[in-house]
Amino acid sequence: MTSDMTFFPLIAAIALAGAFFIWTSFGLQRDRQALKLESVAPRTIAASPEARLDQGRRAEDALKVLDDAFAVVTAEYMARLTEIAAKEPWEGRKITNLAMAAKIAGEVRGTILAVVADGKVADEAIARRRKIERMSPERRRVLGLAIPGID
Repeated sequence: MTSDMTFFPLIAAIALAGAFFIWTSFGLQRDRQALKLESVAPRTIAASPEARLDQGRRAEDALKVLDDAFAVVTAEYMARLTEIAAKEPWEGRKITNLAMAAKIAGEVRGTILAVVADGKVADEAIARRRKIERMSPERRRVLGLAIPGID
């Protein structure tokens, strides 16, 4: 029973990572079909600011749901890690597995936060583009700003 419990945190972290992957893959698949970029790798699909903004908003929604789960899972990993380190310090494999599981959960959460931040950057880029589009052509020319396809 103890050996089964040792792998629980690792399995939970992998399940969280899998859930995020499935969630983002669905959105990426939809983006790929909309953009008709079947041969492009998934990391390069969200090239337009609008697609990055959409992906950021979806990641923010996912983080609202998963943030408590990340906190609980990480706390459980650390509690179990300290328990094993105190009672069974010779079980280095168990301690390593729990530390890796906590690291994986943190990295998955960090990836989601990075997507959210990228969405915010894309939102600012869209706002800047709209501001430039509202300028007169003379003002854009004086400021040295060009809009591809318009100027």
